[in-house]
Amino acid sequence: MIDCNSRPFIPRGWSVWDEEQLPNVVRGQIEFDPSKVAFHLDDAQKKDAIVGNDLKKKLTTGIMVYGAQVLDYLLANTNLIPESWKTDEQGRTRYIYFWGTIYRDSRGRPCVRCLDLYVGRWGWDCCWLCGDFGGQRPAAVFAS
Repeated sequence: MIDCNSRPFIPRGWSVWDEEQLPNVVRGQIEFDPSKVAFHLDDAQKKDAIVGNDLKKKLTTGIMVYGAQVLDYLLANTNLIPESWKTDEQGRTRYIYFWGTIYRDSRGRPCVRCLDLYVGRWGWDCCWLCGDFGGQRPAAVFAS
Protein backbone atom coordinates (compact mmCIF):
# COMPACT_ATOMS: atom_id res chain seq x y z
CA MET A 1 0.00 0.00 0.00
CA ILE A 2 1.10 3.55 -0.73
CA ASP A 3 0.09 6.33 1.65
CA CYS A 4 -0.45 9.23 -0.74
CA ASN A 5 -1.11 11.55 2.22
CA SER A 6 2.36 11.04 3.70
CA ARG A 7 5.33 13.32 3.16
CA PRO A 8 7.43 12.06 0.25
CA PHE A 9 11.20 11.81 0.24
CA ILE A 10 12.71 15.29 0.39
CA PRO A 11 16.27 15.52 -0.95
CA ARG A 12 18.81 17.22 1.31
CA GLY A 13 18.48 20.99 1.14
CA TRP A 14 15.13 20.81 -0.67
CA SER A 15 11.60 21.46 0.54
CA VAL A 16 8.09 20.68 -0.61
CA TRP A 17 6.58 23.87 -1.98
CA ASP A 18 3.33 23.59 -0.05
CA GLU A 19 1.58 26.67 -1.41
CA GLU A 20 2.09 25.59 -5.03
CA GLN A 21 0.76 22.02 -4.95
CA LEU A 22 -1.77 21.00 -7.57
CA PRO A 23 -5.32 20.54 -6.21
CA ASN A 24 -6.02 17.36 -8.21
CA VAL A 25 -3.58 14.96 -6.56
CA VAL A 26 -4.40 11.31 -5.85
CA ARG A 27 -4.84 11.05 -2.06
CA GLY A 28 -5.33 8.34 0.53
CA GLN A 29 -4.15 4.74 0.64
CA ILE A 30 -3.72 3.10 -2.75
CA GLU A 31 -2.48 -0.27 -3.89
CA PHE A 32 -0.01 0.03 -6.74
CA ASP A 33 -1.50 -1.23 -9.98
CA PRO A 34 0.32 -0.35 -13.23
CA SER A 35 -3.00 -0.48 -15.09
CA LYS A 36 -4.12 2.51 -12.98
CA VAL A 37 -1.20 4.64 -14.23
CA ALA A 38 -1.44 6.48 -17.53
CA PHE A 39 1.19 8.67 -19.14
CA HIS A 40 -0.24 12.06 -20.00
CA LEU A 41 1.30 14.30 -22.65
CA ASP A 42 -0.11 17.72 -23.37
CA ASP A 43 -0.70 18.48 -27.06
CA ALA A 44 2.31 20.82 -27.01
CA GLN A 45 4.51 17.96 -25.76
CA LYS A 46 3.32 15.74 -28.59
CA LYS A 47 4.39 18.37 -31.14
CA ASP A 48 7.54 19.70 -29.46
CA ALA A 49 7.73 20.84 -25.83
CA ILE A 50 6.07 23.03 -23.22
CA VAL A 51 7.58 25.03 -20.37
CA GLY A 52 6.96 23.35 -17.02
CA ASN A 53 5.15 26.35 -15.51
CA ASP A 54 2.67 26.30 -18.42
CA LEU A 55 2.26 22.52 -18.19
CA LYS A 56 1.60 22.79 -14.46
CA LYS A 57 -1.35 25.11 -15.15
CA LYS A 58 -2.76 22.71 -17.75
CA LEU A 59 -2.45 19.73 -15.40
CA THR A 60 -4.91 21.25 -12.91
CA THR A 61 -8.03 20.29 -14.85
CA GLY A 62 -9.59 17.03 -15.90
CA ILE A 63 -7.01 14.55 -14.57
CA MET A 64 -5.68 13.28 -11.26
CA VAL A 65 -1.89 13.37 -10.91
CA TYR A 66 0.24 11.09 -8.76
CA GLY A 67 2.57 12.52 -6.14
CA ALA A 68 6.16 11.63 -5.34
CA GLN A 69 4.97 9.06 -2.78
CA VAL A 70 4.30 6.76 -5.75
CA LEU A 71 7.75 7.50 -7.18
CA ASP A 72 9.35 6.67 -3.82
CA TYR A 73 7.38 3.43 -3.60
CA LEU A 74 8.49 2.40 -7.09
CA LEU A 75 12.13 3.16 -6.32
CA ALA A 76 11.87 0.93 -3.24
CA ASN A 77 10.17 -1.80 -5.32
CA THR A 78 11.73 -1.57 -8.78
CA ASN A 79 10.65 -5.13 -9.57
CA LEU A 80 7.08 -3.78 -9.85
CA ILE A 81 7.93 -1.30 -12.62
CA PRO A 82 6.67 -2.65 -15.94
CA GLU A 83 9.24 -3.20 -18.69
CA SER A 84 7.09 -1.06 -21.00
CA TRP A 85 7.77 2.02 -18.87
CA LYS A 86 11.44 2.14 -19.92
CA THR A 87 10.92 3.69 -23.33
CA ASP A 88 8.29 5.61 -25.25
CA GLU A 89 6.77 4.67 -28.59
CA GLN A 90 9.85 6.02 -30.42
CA GLY A 91 12.22 3.90 -28.32
CA ARG A 92 13.50 6.91 -26.32
CA THR A 93 14.16 6.71 -22.59
CA ARG A 94 11.02 7.83 -20.77
CA TYR A 95 11.16 10.26 -17.82
CA ILE A 96 7.93 9.85 -15.84
CA TYR A 97 7.03 12.93 -13.79
CA PHE A 98 5.06 12.92 -10.55
CA TRP A 99 3.42 16.35 -10.65
CA GLY A 100 1.52 15.80 -7.41
CA THR A 101 4.57 17.02 -5.50
CA ILE A 102 6.23 20.31 -6.40
CA TYR A 103 9.58 20.91 -4.70
CA ARG A 104 11.97 23.78 -4.25
CA ASP A 105 15.57 22.69 -4.76
CA SER A 106 18.49 23.89 -2.64
CA ARG A 107 18.57 27.17 -4.61
CA GLY A 108 14.83 27.74 -4.21
CA ARG A 109 13.95 26.81 -7.80
CA PRO A 110 10.64 24.98 -8.26
CA CYS A 111 11.00 21.49 -9.72
CA VAL A 112 9.31 18.12 -10.16
CA ARG A 113 10.94 14.72 -9.64
CA CYS A 114 10.73 11.92 -12.17
CA LEU A 115 11.38 8.20 -12.50
CA ASP A 116 14.10 7.44 -15.03
CA LEU A 117 16.33 4.64 -16.19
CA TYR A 118 20.04 5.42 -16.21
CA VAL A 119 22.63 2.83 -17.20
CA GLY A 120 20.07 0.06 -16.71
CA ARG A 121 19.03 1.12 -13.20
CA TRP A 122 15.90 2.89 -12.06
CA GLY A 123 16.45 6.15 -10.23
CA TRP A 124 15.09 9.64 -9.97
CA ASP A 125 15.93 12.97 -11.51
CA CYS A 126 14.13 16.30 -11.71
CA CYS A 127 13.33 19.16 -14.04
CA TRP A 128 12.86 22.78 -13.09
CA LEU A 129 9.50 24.31 -13.91
CA CYS A 130 11.25 26.89 -16.08
CA GLY A 131 12.56 24.01 -18.25
CA ASP A 132 11.07 22.33 -21.28
CA PHE A 133 8.98 19.17 -21.02
CA GLY A 134 8.96 17.32 -24.33
CA GLY A 135 7.47 14.05 -25.51
CA GLN A 136 9.76 11.89 -23.37
CA ARG A 137 8.48 13.54 -20.20
CA PRO A 138 4.90 12.41 -19.48
CA ALA A 139 3.00 13.06 -16.26
CA ALA A 140 1.97 9.99 -14.26
CA VAL A 141 -1.81 10.30 -13.94
CA PHE A 142 -4.64 8.15 -12.65
CA ALA A 143 -6.03 5.98 -15.46
CA SER A 144 -9.77 5.87 -15.03
